[in-house]
Amino acid sequence: MQMWTMMLSFRLHIRKIKKGGEIVNIKKFKGFCAEHGIRQKEIAELLGIDKSNVNLKLNNKQPFTLEQVKILCDTYHISADDFFL
Repeated sequence: MQMWTMMLSFRLHIRKIKKGGEIVNIKKFKGFCAEHGIRQKEIAELLGIDKSNVNLKLNNKQPFTLEQVKILCDTYHISADDFFL
């Protein structure tokens, strides 16, 4: 997928969150974390944010930024399409 297509798709999902919608795939990422023993503290340290912010992001209260998604995907060798879009 081309970068601009991914960014457009990501922005559409961010709008959906702001309107009260839910990205179902964030649940898939939460499940991935549980299966692999990845704790919110680890994600917080990786992204350089507070653990409470990670909690908000994992519960669809705040979206992950594109840069944060890239870091997570690179670190855990996962696809943004599968887990965040």
